[in-house]
Amino acid sequence: MNFRPIISIEDSDEDFAALTHALRAAGVPNSLERCQSGAAAMALLRSPDGCPLADRASLILLDLNLPGSDGLALLSEFRSQDPKRLVPVVVLSTSGHRKEIDECYRAGANAYVVKPFDLDEWESKVGKLANFWLHAAELPTRPRADGGGRRA
Repeated sequence: MNFRPIISIEDSDEDFAALTHALRAAGVPNSLERCQSGAAAMALLRSPDGCPLADRASLILLDLNLPGSDGLALLSEFRSQDPKRLVPVVVLSTSGHRKEIDECYRAGANAYVVKPFDLDEWESKVGKLANFWLHAAELPTRPRADGGGRRA
């Protein structure tokens, strides 16, 4: 199992609380780091300590509708930074518009999940999502500075 933190880029307190509850209900032990804006997400991802995101996160959960930021542009920027390309990014959105979904996949999303309004359905989706990305999926090996490799 991958125990690195999950990063949630989510501005809504209600949605973040529902996500936190659903992850705990699913038995996910990973810590959850929250960014409430695109600017905060980029600050976290460009950490001055030199520790790349790929060494700190197991999964990024990205809300598309962020204050002062375009989630799609943020996704594109994540994917343009080489060390971050291997971290799975799952877009969480209330929109099920086909054009938006297609744009997210073209920009590098690993998955797109429409947030349901029903809390039980939300818990079920989050549990399945966490189980897949943290348990079932075999992720690519990330190169290490010393030339070796380790699982993403």
